[in-house]
Amino acid sequence: MALPPGEYKVLFINNVSKTCVTIQIYIGDGRPYPTGIADYGIQVVNGVVKPYVEKFDEVVAQIYSISAYNASLNNYGASLQLNTVLQVNTLYGSQEYWLQNVINFMTNTSEYSFVDNIWNFTSCYSELNSSSIIGNGGVCWFTGGLEINDYYVYATEWLNMSYPLNVALFIRVSTVPQGVEVLFGYINSTSCVIYDNVTIKVPCVTSAYLLVSGYNTTGSRNAYDTEFVFGGEKCGEVTSFNSLNAIIYMFYVNGKDVFTPKTLFPFGIDTAEASNNLFTVPYNGAYKVEVGKCNEVVLTNSCSPIVVKVNGSRARANC
Repeated sequence: MALPPGEYKVLFINNVSKTCVTIQIYIGDGRPYPTGIADYGIQVVNGVVKPYVEKFDEVVAQIYSISAYNASLNNYGASLQLNTVLQVNTLYGSQEYWLQNVINFMTNTSEYSFVDNIWNFTSCYSELNSSSIIGNGGVCWFTGGLEINDYYVYATEWLNMSYPLNVALFIRVSTVPQGVEVLFGYINSTSCVIYDNVTIKVPCVTSAYLLVSGYNTTGSRNAYDTEFVFGGEKCGEVTSFNSLNAIIYMFYVNGKDVFTPKTLFPFGIDTAEASNNLFTVPYNGAYKVEVGKCNEVVLTNSCSPIVVKVNGSRARANC
């Protein structure tokens, strides 16, 4: 929703308790922003905003189709990112991690690759020591403004892209004796591939799960959310798309239960990369992302949970 310039007042009424509460406010200045679908654990019921909590051990997001498109940056880079928060509870406290399963596109050569990142969201200046994480990749440094952060990263080789592109991304977590195991994978028309198996070494883990919560923020003051969004290729880049016609969807898996987000928003706030000319609308039980401008609203989910199939294979495959 776009508001004209002016002075606005927002009234918060605590009708739950008589104690003081902390209000977490996210303020955006409009485009550019990551565009697609995002679950913040907030829904509007009869005009009243109500938070909710979702815990799950796997998130799956699918691109039903992407037509030919191009990005306007000089390096022709763009990305589609499945990002979520990992909550790790231990005997000595909790830790939070930002997990990213990304498709990077090089639009001038019609190539794509898969990239995963792990960031420490436990506090504003959390470290991610290379000795505390094991996978196919390694720990790198990123400088953003005055902040220096280290993060885990791994990337596959570039693959040739054919249209329409139909692929599902997934992130799956479980506890192991060393800490928490995180699987990053994808399902295409021929196979289910786990391209990176990462172990985060955390002692004395009592539980670990993916978390969406409208009640709290992480120790780094980021939202407990899940995002499936388009943006620039990397390093906070902003991409303008010359053309795009994508149909996307996502759902959660917790044990044998499969369910969809209660409410979705058409933009992300934790993802650094963004686009300045895309919008999202509901489309036949999924969501369409196109080039243009639209007065976007909350994307309420009125559809039944579905299990995405790619060439007859269930998205949660034995891989």
